[in-house]
Amino acid sequence: MTDDDIKDLKKDLLQLFMKYNVSIGFTCADCSDTYGLYDDHIVIQDNNSRENVLETDGWWLNMPFAIISNNKKGVIIWQLIQKGYFF
Repeated sequence: MTDDDIKDLKKDLLQLFMKYNVSIGFTCADCSDTYGLYDDHIVIQDNNSRENVLETDGWWLNMPFAIISNNKKGVIIWQLIQKGYFF
């Protein structure tokens, strides 16, 4: 990926996050502690409702990775896939 591609990616991601008012976060189970993390994964979360609109099955946003919720904001990931960001 060239420097220009990276700049474009960052710009596109920012625009998508602003358009859908979402954030990327890391979460884990309540039973996680200093001995280990359990059910740790990445989420894309609605900034207003704090609902997870997308959850990964681990630490990576790549294919196949997502369980897309019924929330209409789950569409954000399809836009990213169509742009080729996860291949």
